[in-house]
Amino acid sequence: MTSQTLSKIFILVVSITLTAGGILAYQYFKVWEKEVKILPEIPKVTEELIEETVSDGRTEKITPSPEEELPKEKEKVPPEEKIEALNVGVVIFKYIDTILPDFIYCRWPNGDRWFYLDECKDVNRPGQKAEILTEYAALDLITDLKDRRKVFSYGKENYWYIYSLYYLADYFDNEATKYGIDFKTTLHPYGPFNLTELLPPTKERVTAGYLLTDYSFFINQAKKRLDTSSFDKLIIVFLNDADFQDRESSFSFTSVALPQSGIAILNFRLGTDLINSGEFMKTLSHEFQHVLGASDLYIEPCPRGPYWNCCMEPEGIPEPNKIPKYPQTKSCSMCGQKMLTSDGMGQSATLEETIICSKTMEEMGWE
Repeated sequence: MTSQTLSKIFILVVSITLTAGGILAYQYFKVWEKEVKILPEIPKVTEELIEETVSDGRTEKITPSPEEELPKEKEKVPPEEKIEALNVGVVIFKYIDTILPDFIYCRWPNGDRWFYLDECKDVNRPGQKAEILTEYAALDLITDLKDRRKVFSYGKENYWYIYSLYYLADYFDNEATKYGIDFKTTLHPYGPFNLTELLPPTKERVTAGYLLTDYSFFINQAKKRLDTSSFDKLIIVFLNDADFQDRESSFSFTSVALPQSGIAILNFRLGTDLINSGEFMKTLSHEFQHVLGASDLYIEPCPRGPYWNCCMEPEGIPEPNKIPKYPQTKSCSMCGQKMLTSDGMGQSATLEETIICSKTMEEMGWE
């Protein structure tokens, strides 16, 4: 056999071997392909994508602080130690022609400081002129994430507090800690959205004030703008400008809670509540506790006797075993008054003096 013939045989054997190897490799790959799924490329998360997901291009969303624009990776903890936060949506509404006011912080010649609308004008200080120290937009005050509780001094020993919506989470966290409970709340404010429809009419409440004939009006308005099913609980805030503009009687509706729906609806009077000592946050906290299962700790009808104080005893007072029992130095959140005497004389409490009492703690499951 010649060398040329041997070369041809060698080449033929090599070709057959390579072809067989290729067939086997291809068959092996097909088997592997069935067992392993190739994942698609994960798109990068961008601010535009988040905004589109949140608002769907239909509504205005309050701009979060820079550190909240994109979620940062959190430190991993064991599952049994992980605390799930209650996811709460806060939807803010106003009338389409409501102009949100600016609040000015004024200092008088004697050193007193106070908040006013538009100008430093006080009927109790005729002929006096005050210095404007600071000016705040109303919406900036109530949606301030970084400075949730602003402290203002208006005298040597007096302090004035203004709270943003975000302080609600701090308040509940602080109160729960007193009972050794971890209760975390994450608030997600949206709005303000303009209402183009009139509020429903009101009806007189048996005890006091007025109720809307249809509170679902606000719930439906919220659902038109957001996917409310993504929240564990919902707070709806109506920015009410009736203190500095003529409005229909419906603007006087009472704030309510709808525990079965997990919703609180708050009527926020811009001209007074914002500059009262914690009244806005006290009302918001009170109604939200209803949503969490708490009941009122005051007696109706009210007032009882000559004074506007109707706290139940002993569950409606924070220091039932105090000697002497009166005056009480604090208020239970689900009553809202400091009891000063046994016959019902009381005094409005600041948020700093308002605590979540043991009865409410039990009803909300903080045990």
